[in-house]
Parts: sequence; structure tokens; C-alpha cells
Amino acid sequence: MLDHPNANLSHKQENVMAIKKGDKLPSKTLSRMGENGPEKVETDTLFAGKTAVVFAVPGAFTPTCSARHLPGFVDHLDAIKAKGVDMVACLSVNDVFVMNAWGKSADARASRCSPMAMATLQKRWGLNWMARALAWAHAPSVMP
Repeated sequence: MLDHPNANLSHKQENVMAIKKGDKLPSKTLSRMGENGPEKVETDTLFAGKTAVVFAVPGAFTPTCSARHLPGFVDHLDAIKAKGVDMVACLSVNDVFVMNAWGKSADARASRCSPMAMATLQKRWGLNWMARALAWAHAPSVMP
């Protein structure tokens, strides 16, 4: 077992809202990388009238996320969109600058998966999790 100050094996999971197929995402202001740097956008505006696939990864530039998670969506984006999906969004723990660099390195921008950062949505969306002997605290980012 890890000897870590944040380790808490008896942590009780809160009952929080989980995203389900067909749900409308909560209203929130996001930051995304625009042509002139970070810019603000509302989830209500970003996702308005759109069908979106939202997935989460532990972090940008991590080996598995970089080799399998993000490329899986980038490589299959056309097939996903052919099923009526307008946007694919990737939640992560990183800020908009890291997500932007990760998106570029994975050719996500060329695939219309531009990076975006958001804060405080993971708990509200029911996406917080505890690793088996290590508590993770993070601020999410998104790549739609």
C-alpha cells in the first residue's frame, strides 16, 4: 500500500449527478484556446442544439491517454460523426495551454477536436474518482 498523505481507503463516495446519454450538460463558463489565445465560452452556447460525446482521461501527455484514448477518438472521428454526433469532447485534469499542446501533438485540431479548459465541472457531472490508495485532486479540461 502507498504511504501517501492523501491516501484514504475508507473514503465514502458522494452521490453526485452522473452524465447519462441524452442529458443536457450543466451551464458553466469554459476557457478554450482561440486564434488569439484563451477565450471564454458558455457550455450552453458550445453544446446548444448539438449531440456530443464526452469522455474523460486522467491527463494529457500520459502514456496510455496519448497512445490510446485520444487517438482512438481522433482516428474514428468521421465514423462517430456519421452516427449523428456533432462534437467529441475530452475532459482532463490539465489547463487550456497543456490541452492545446496535447491536441496539436495528437493532430486533434486537424480532426476538429480543438482543446478547451473547464474548471469545477467534474464533481458536478459525477466524474470524480478515487484511486485505490491515492486521492486525486484536479481541475478538468476539455477537448471538443
